[in-house]
Amino acid sequence: GRENKSFVYTGFSGLCLAFSYLVSPTVGLIPVFISLSLLLGVRKDKNIRWHLVSALILILAFAIGIFPWAARNYKVFKRLYIAQTFFWYDVYTGNHTRTFQLYPYLSLDNFAFLVPIRNQPRYSNEFQRESWFREQTIAQIRKTKLKEILSRGGRKFIYLWNVRMVPYTDRVGNDPLTGYTLDSKRSLTKNLAFSIPYLFLIIFALIGCWQERKRLWLLLFTAGFLFTFSIPYIVAVAYSKYTTQ
Repeated sequence: GRENKSFVYTGFSGLCLAFSYLVSPTVGLIPVFISLSLLLGVRKDKNIRWHLVSALILILAFAIGIFPWAARNYKVFKRLYIAQTFFWYDVYTGNHTRTFQLYPYLSLDNFAFLVPIRNQPRYSNEFQRESWFREQTIAQIRKTKLKEILSRGGRKFIYLWNVRMVPYTDRVGNDPLTGYTLDSKRSLTKNLAFSIPYLFLIIFALIGCWQERKRLWLLLFTAGFLFTFSIPYIVAVAYSKYTTQ
């Protein structure tokens, strides 16, 4: 779209990103990043109008694409909600003081079984549950030092892009009597099936970056795109399987 100065391509990109969002809302920051990139591109291009209008069209197309989901939630629950209703639960488990006692060895799907969540009220619907976890999470984060928050985020970023599969065990489930995890250590074959192709991707990506080293704008865009993709996982729960997207 940028090369051809076509509004059609940017609009279509916005719609495609909307469909991606409806599959997994964690891509929600990417259209914002692309729109900002288009606006920053004004500095290098004399066609200011195209950049401004394209950024607006991309965001509008994205918003139009996800609006039916928000309208459906409003009709059913009287809430204009566009996210998944376990977002705040994921943020809660990903930022708890005991998170790294389990993770990355175990999946945080075990969290509620191994770290009992006390004083939960009864919920009449999933939105009440979401609101309760939001309150608990915000209170928990306020008690945490900024240095520790950044350290946890950095660790999750590394685990997200780790060449080794994270978590380190296969998710099996929990014992119905004790609640303890039945997850088993992942085999070497499974780890290699993930790691070997991933190593080749890293090598070829570095070669590509070197070949494009004179196009700084492209390299910054790529790095920003991947970091924007990473932010929701750094905030919530980061498993390396998500990088395969």
